Amino acid sequence: MSHAGETLHYQLPQYEGTDIINPLVDTNDAYSKIDETMYNIAGSAATAIQTAQEVKEEIEGTGGVDSRISALVTRMDAVETKNVEQDTSILGVQQAIQTTNGNVATNTQNISDLGSTVQGHTTSIQNLGTRVQGCENADAALDVRVTALEQASPTSPTAANVSFDNTGTHLSATDVQDAIVELDTDGHNLVGELQTTTLTAGQTSATVTFAQNIIATTIITPVCSKYGVSPTDVTYTTNTMTFTFEAQSEDITVGARIQNIV
Repeated sequence: MSHAGETLHYQLPQYEGTDIINPLVDTNDAYSKIDETMYNIAGSAATAIQTAQEVKEEIEGTGGVDSRISALVTRMDAVETKNVEQDTSILGVQQAIQTTNGNVATNTQNISDLGSTVQGHTTSIQNLGTRVQGCENADAALDVRVTALEQASPTSPTAANVSFDNTGTHLSATDVQDAIVELDTDGHNLVGELQTTTLTAGQTSATVTFAQNIIATTIITPVCSKYGVSPTDVTYTTNTMTFTFEAQSEDITVGARIQNIV
């Protein structure tokens, strides 16, 4: 061998001072390796350039990555804008729902209270109807007496000095003025007492006790904390009242208000 050493990667000749150079062997062999290596590099470079061109076309060409990214950016901007609008709308809807829930709860309670009140008024109206009829009869008698007095006196009498016969009425007045005042206020002086208790889930009856006695003219108004639930039966003694309900899935408050006309 005409050279003592070789290059690390392609094994080209490396000479020392004592080597006998043989250009024909060493140079030809080295040039062959260089030529083969450069040829391979050129092929790889051409392939790399072609691949790079294809990648560039894929990125920058029509419908490529750049245009798709740009389109995605535009769409993302639109989505972000829409999200902001939707967040505002959702917040408004949530606030409206909270307000509506509060209104619904209030309306439900008001309807329940109104139902109880209407039921009590129905009984009260029936009782007042009977009393109004009595008052109308008394008024008719008064009209007869007043007419007679007016005809008997040359001057118009006052109601205060016209006597009134309260026989057969529930009034205590002894003159027309007092009778009219008593009729005007009669039926509006009500004494009411409310008593409630808890109907435990699964139970079907509950009893409440009143300080007042329950009498024939007592107005009874059942109450219940759950809308739409009414007793299926009510029994009472002098001052207690027992309600029968269908079994409920939760505890509710039940009871009644009694009003005695005095």
